[in-house]
Order: sequence, then structure tokens, then C-alpha cells
Amino acid sequence: LASLGIISNAFTLAVIYSTPKFTRTKSGLFIAQQTSIDLLSSLFFIVTKVVLFIKIDISGILGELFCRLIMSNSLLWVCLKASTLNLLNIAFERYLQIVHPIYHRQHFTFNKTYLLLAQAWLGSIVLNFPLFLASFAENGACNFVDGLMGSIEAQFSYGFVEFVAVYLMPLGLMTFFYGFNLAKMFLLVSFLYIVCWTPTQLYCLLFGLRTWIHLPFHQPFQDPGYALAMSMAVLNLCVNPMVYACKYTAFRTQVMR
Repeated sequence: LASLGIISNAFTLAVIYSTPKFTRTKSGLFIAQQTSIDLLSSLFFIVTKVVLFIKIDISGILGELFCRLIMSNSLLWVCLKASTLNLLNIAFERYLQIVHPIYHRQHFTFNKTYLLLAQAWLGSIVLNFPLFLASFAENGACNFVDGLMGSIEAQFSYGFVEFVAVYLMPLGLMTFFYGFNLAKMFLLVSFLYIVCWTPTQLYCLLFGLRTWIHLPFHQPFQDPGYALAMSMAVLNLCVNPMVYACKYTAFRTQVMR
């Protein structure tokens, strides 16, 4: 699935940047970033799986960074959460364009668009920072703290905040924004996000609750349930380019040339 995500998103990016007028629109910039994020997510997903089968000496500063960024899945999750925040930005921009066209035309400038594009990455980095802290290199191996900074309670609190910030809040806002008869393409992208990401978000929430409700979870990133949930998330990375190909007129026109 991740390989398909790389191919489909790379192809989509090639089409986008071969059409100069595409990235001259605010919607086009958001779609370009969404495709770039999905491409990076697919790439990091493969990398995080490959390193599990390679014997690597995790030592020194580089080893510490490799552990905290790659083996902890930090970079992967930064991309995945940025994807969610960018989808929310897409919904917000389309809402303004349809419901408040005068404000969108006069006040929603390209500078504000660039700020929202950057916000998706910065917000994701902040949300993902605890995962960076939860891993460490020791004795040539990458280890994970059981609980956030050694505290199961802190881990649950973080998991709950993340569940609200990365799932419930975007879901509620997207539902609100798309309640105004917006473009079917963007509505479909958000619907597919909900379908593909619900298992992963529920898994992460239940993982944080495992101590209190005695669920049989294993180590993070090694549990079969996690693998299944992540497969659904990776599926989302593959379907977005297909939606663009089927629903976005400018994209179809460029492909047919």
C-alpha cells in the first residue's frame, strides 16, 4: 500500500507542477501540500518498516536522533498529523470561498494561505513532540518509555488530548464546513479520511487506557492491532490522488494532454 502511495502521489505532484496555474490558486496550493505530505508519509512508512529488519548500531548523537526520529515513528507521525491539519485547512478555505466569497477574495490573501500551510507542519511537530521524548538510545538499541516521560497517567492525558485535537475537533469542524454544499471532491477526501483514520485513532486512545481497562496490548508499533489500523491509515494516502483524478476537472484535463 505504501508503495502505491508513493507512486500515485508522485504522479499527482508531477501533474500539479506541470500545470503552473494550478499552484497559482489557494486551493491548488493546499492540494499540492496535501499530496506532498501523503508522499512523505508513504515514504517514511516504508522506511520505518525496513529498519526493523536491518541490524543497526544505535549509538552516539546520530544514533540517538535515528532512534527518536525514525525508529520511534516520529517523522511518520509528524507527516500523518500534518495531513489531518492540512485537510482541515482545505475545508476551511473552501468554506470561506463558498460561504463568504467577498471576505475570501479581499482578505484571504496568499500570505495567509502560506501561514496555514506552515501551521499544519508546526502544529503537527508540537503534537508529536511527546513521542520524540518517549524513545531513547541505550546499549546500542532503541528503547521506548512505558508511558509518557515514565508516567502512564501522562500518556493517557496526552493520548486523550491528541484524540480530541487530531480527530474529534477536525471531524467536527469538517462536518460544519462541509455542511454548506461545498465541492464534492473535498467532501469525499474528508469522508475517506474519517473512514481510514477512525481505527487508528481509536486504537491509540485504547492503548492509553490499557492500564485501567486491562487490554492485552503489546509494545507500541509491534501490536497486530496497530499494524491493521495503520494499514487503513496508509490506504488513505493512496486514495486521495485517485479522488483528484476522478473529481478535479483541471487535474483530469492535464492528465489527458
